[in-house]
Amino acid sequence: MIYPLLLLFSFLYLLSSSKVLNSGDAGEFVVSSLTLGIAHPSGYPLYVEILKLFSFLPIGNLSFRMVLASVVFSILSLFLVYLVSIKITKDKWCGLFIVTLLAVSYSFWGQSVVMKFYPLNLFLILIVIYYVVKTIIDGYERKYQFIISLILGLTLSNHHTGFMIALPLLVLSLFYWRDVLRNLPLSFLFFIAGFLVNLHMLIRGQKGFAMNNVFDLESFLFVFLRKTYEKGSSPEIAKNLTVGIEGYWYAFKNIAIILYNNFPLYTFPLFLLGLWFCFRFSKKLFIFLLSCFVTYSFLLAKLVFSQSLMNADAWYIGAHQYFLPMLALFAIFTGFGFLFILKPIYGSSMKLVKILIPISAIFIISLGIFERLIDQNFNRNYIPHIVNKTIISSLPIGSVYLTFGDNHTFQAWYFPKIEIEIY
Repeated sequence: MIYPLLLLFSFLYLLSSSKVLNSGDAGEFVVSSLTLGIAHPSGYPLYVEILKLFSFLPIGNLSFRMVLASVVFSILSLFLVYLVSIKITKDKWCGLFIVTLLAVSYSFWGQSVVMKFYPLNLFLILIVIYYVVKTIIDGYERKYQFIISLILGLTLSNHHTGFMIALPLLVLSLFYWRDVLRNLPLSFLFFIAGFLVNLHMLIRGQKGFAMNNVFDLESFLFVFLRKTYEKGSSPEIAKNLTVGIEGYWYAFKNIAIILYNNFPLYTFPLFLLGLWFCFRFSKKLFIFLLSCFVTYSFLLAKLVFSQSLMNADAWYIGAHQYFLPMLALFAIFTGFGFLFILKPIYGSSMKLVKILIPISAIFIISLGIFERLIDQNFNRNYIPHIVNKTIISSLPIGSVYLTFGDNHTFQAWYFPKIEIEIY
């Protein structure tokens, strides 16, 4: 039943996806990917190369083809969440519950229908989680360690928050330290193989479109470490973990608000039941999944989302984008809690009840589809496209157009560099 469900959400995401340039980074990513250049720091070479592949699809306009990457990686992420659930619970209703809950959440849907690299980031993280779950349940195999190492390297060629999965992996490695150490040299080579995607920036740093040119190691590190943003650079952000202890309280509060705006209230007690279910099922699995949740909720919030007062931009940029892994893990634990409740029902002799109750629960969750088709429907959102096109087309020949902010600057790069040349 998972495949019809994934087809349904594929259709819904396509239906509500942006058909032209959406706000934010879209204009820049179209230009960067089409010219195989470099996006804003940290460069995002993996995402740029994937968008280039999607640009060859014989459907729609250039922007829509690249939005399809978000749809594809969101659906793949839902499938991975289902595989993780089935591997642990062996229960299809639990898996379908988790997939539906995550698929209709506000931020997951919102990132699935616009041109953003966060669905790809979540996909990479879930690959790691899946192979860790296989390791815990099926036993250690070094090929799993090599796959995880490769993916870890790849995370550093997309959004750097993906690499934070290394913290839970470090915790897990304590249980397998002999095997991990034995295969560490070869694992390091796989990690380097994934990281080498970043060579794209050195190769194409002066050939394609680039917000910051890369021509040597120093300029590469400047982009890779996001030093353009000064206090927002990766090394400076990392310091936030040890500065301002009160920030952890604000991180906790902000995380609670994010979860409240993404999931119904009744899921919170199910989440707590899910923690208990996972603890009873496997202490090792509980430690790993909980450390993943803590990493992508409290620790990540402390890094980027721990101010006492957050403005609207911070809520949109931070809350709506960075925390997709936390939403996925919350949905997984909530699904475990749902199964905890279903277990006594499975003992009933009434076969119809065993089917109707889980179907009814999944149906109730799926009603969120109608809300998402209203508040996260970009199908007819032509505002970023039309506003910038109108401005650019109305300027006299030879004009200098000064812009401020992503929504004007990145879209302004698109029209003279892409649309005029193509159309």
